[in-house]
Amino acid sequence: MQFKDYRNIHQMLKETADAYSEQSAYKWLSEKGQIESVTWKEFYTQVRSVSKSLMALDVRKGDKVNILSYTSYRWVLTDFGITAAGACTVGIYQSLPAGDCEYIIAHSDAVLVFVEDEHQLKKILDIREGIPNIRKAVLFKGSCDSDDRIISFEAFLRLGEGISDADFEKRAAEVMPSDPAGIVYTSGTTGVPKGAILSHDNITFTAQSIRGCADFRQGDETFLFLPLAHVFARACVYTTALSGASTFFARGMTTLTEDFKIAKPRWFISVPRIFEKVF
Repeated sequence: MQFKDYRNIHQMLKETADAYSEQSAYKWLSEKGQIESVTWKEFYTQVRSVSKSLMALDVRKGDKVNILSYTSYRWVLTDFGITAAGACTVGIYQSLPAGDCEYIIAHSDAVLVFVEDEHQLKKILDIREGIPNIRKAVLFKGSCDSDDRIISFEAFLRLGEGISDADFEKRAAEVMPSDPAGIVYTSGTTGVPKGAILSHDNITFTAQSIRGCADFRQGDETFLFLPLAHVFARACVYTTALSGASTFFARGMTTLTEDFKIAKPRWFISVPRIFEKVF
């Protein structure tokens, strides 16, 4: 198979957004149980907004940004926004205790952290003294009006309204194939977790490799519930962003059976433990 030398992840995403602009990109269930969705065109527009807000917070090329959350639409949206701005995404398992979160945040030299909700935010507040480089915490869900270092996701998106499209495009164009796009911390070795650096070229090449060895079809819809702090789920996200397949997000591990029935995916990725439980 032939591989395209994408300059960066943003170029790969932009190509898909242009080719499949009105097709469904992501779906999820709201808190009221209603299916919500965005097209590739809408998703790309929101990615630009995330990048602009990061620029407004003076997040620079090469800066590290943490995401402490279970798999969700906003996790993926934020990741693409981070990489488009030339920064580097560092995911953290939502199940980790505060001490382990502190190690990853400090070790990665992160300047900003996105957190899922108030439960995850408490971990950040408990370790605040150990992560002095974190400028702000952005809540995916909820708000905290009593602390100006903590803002809601909606308030975060408004920060970038003064950044022009030209400024964003200039920043996105500066991102090179060899630049770091993500750091995945693994506990697969002894001692503390080790950070594996993934470049933009690593990710765009892997996405093309997966697409070339699997049966992806027009109109495919997949189902995602694995943690995005792990490279397996991330690889799935980047491959669907390359192929234009739609992704349905599970609400959580406890609702998988119900969510499967609603999503009706054509295919999905998993690990042996899940298949064993299903069997």
